[in-house]
Amino acid sequence: MLRADHVDFDTAEIYDQKTTLACTAFSFFTLLSEYVQQEHGLKLEFNILKEFDEMEKVRGKKKRVWWLFNHCKTVGFKAKSGELVKIKGYRPLTQKKNFKKLSTTIQQSGPLVFAVHRYKGHKLNPKDTDIVEPVEPSMKKKNVGHAMMVRGFDYPGRLIKFQNSWGDNSIKWMPLAVWQDIIKYAFYIEGGTIISNK
Repeated sequence: MLRADHVDFDTAEIYDQKTTLACTAFSFFTLLSEYVQQEHGLKLEFNILKEFDEMEKVRGKKKRVWWLFNHCKTVGFKAKSGELVKIKGYRPLTQKKNFKKLSTTIQQSGPLVFAVHRYKGHKLNPKDTDIVEPVEPSMKKKNVGHAMMVRGFDYPGRLIKFQNSWGDNSIKWMPLAVWQDIIKYAFYIEGGTIISNK
């Protein structure tokens, strides 16, 4: 496979989670909708906050990202228009700090859901630039993380293009060094999606 210099899944919907804690759900359903659109040419919407609330009632101590991917594989999620969407499989990104591995996965499989460690004073959505700045040594790690969607890359520049769920100003670039400093995990859909009218 020839490696692309630039990839951008630029048809993904932009959402605003506002003050909710549903960043993992917003990033997952943005990812799922993008896979469906790329694979089937369908633009489906999901009841994201409703699905988030239902998940919180039953997931127990399971991680949100794992619960969402696993539920979508085994049970599926219904779109607002009634279609049931399931995924054939999912996989965590191994060697997640390796840019070649990351870019190859994006090019071959599509966008990823990823989560980062948060640091006090560090901005994931800087207002005056499209590039996330490095984490300073003086910044203290918070006890919370944040989930988003990787939508592309710039290989020559070693930049990762990602999409937040904070409305306007949600699309930014993350230098590889910043990614390597703050990445917690990344997951992607494997094998595509299945749509039925059940």
